[in-house]
Amino acid sequence: MSYKKIFWGVILILIGSLFILKNLGLIYFDWGMILSMWPLLLILWGISILPFKSGIKLILSLASIVIAFLIVNTFEDRGYGGFHPWDNGMKFHFDEEDYNREDKDYNTYQWDQDQKLTADYKGKKYASLDFDAGAGKFIITESSEDYLATFIREGKGGKYSMTTQTEGNRQKIDFKLKTKDWSSTNDADNKVNLIIHPKPLWDFDFDVGAAKIDFDLSGFRTKTIDIDGGASSINLKLGERHNKTHVEVDAGASEVNIKIPEGSGCRIKTSTFLSGKSLSGFTEKDDGNYVTEDYKEADTKIEIKIQAAISDINISRY
Repeated sequence: MSYKKIFWGVILILIGSLFILKNLGLIYFDWGMILSMWPLLLILWGISILPFKSGIKLILSLASIVIAFLIVNTFEDRGYGGFHPWDNGMKFHFDEEDYNREDKDYNTYQWDQDQKLTADYKGKKYASLDFDAGAGKFIITESSEDYLATFIREGKGGKYSMTTQTEGNRQKIDFKLKTKDWSSTNDADNKVNLIIHPKPLWDFDFDVGAAKIDFDLSGFRTKTIDIDGGASSINLKLGERHNKTHVEVDAGASEVNIKIPEGSGCRIKTSTFLSGKSLSGFTEKDDGNYVTEDYKEADTKIEIKIQAAISDINISRY
């Protein structure tokens, strides 16, 4: 068997395994760290043209990859990003000058079994949420004008951190899972209830692993909703408080249920593999594209893009 076939087979297996482990929340790393290792391609290319036997080339290639990852981990505190399992130690790396700026709020918290984090509302017109929460159960069913956002975590599946930042007429929230409790083997132990302010125009970016998502956004002004999930159960209810809403869902083996208002026009583009679709009230225009009859005339429009594999997709009107 040739060196090329063995080598690229190992690389594809490695990359696929990384995707699975990261989506399940078993390891943490930044894809930017992978991109920073592009010089490794030059090394592997050099090994491939050496006048050695295939077995020796394969050993040298694998050794180069392992050494590269070890070097990145060694220098992660210098800004290269880390590649490691979730651990129970919490690290914050803040630039001191950035930390003292008045337009940023950085908060650290002491964690008990339950955890409550809040972000003050500063009257801005726009708001965005970057929600990176690993595996568990995540719920949006309530609104409140007390805070821009309130995160209530129940159980002992994980520990979170939150930062807020104000830029012009926008408030940004960064909510992330920082440590995973390995004594908890049940992802249901990790439950986050999110309560948000109804006034701002929201941009949501949800990055979750194997999760159960129940988001009722019908009472909120939403511009974009981006859900990147692994093997998930996704229940999403949309409203019509903004004239145009863009929704993008990228999921693995998942159940995706989306409810849209009867008075909103909707267009759906799907890219699926071995997936079932139930699209009530839609007409297929061409392969993978569906619209409601009132799409062009409707005052409020919803654009939905779904990429999924081995999934069950249900979209209905209410």
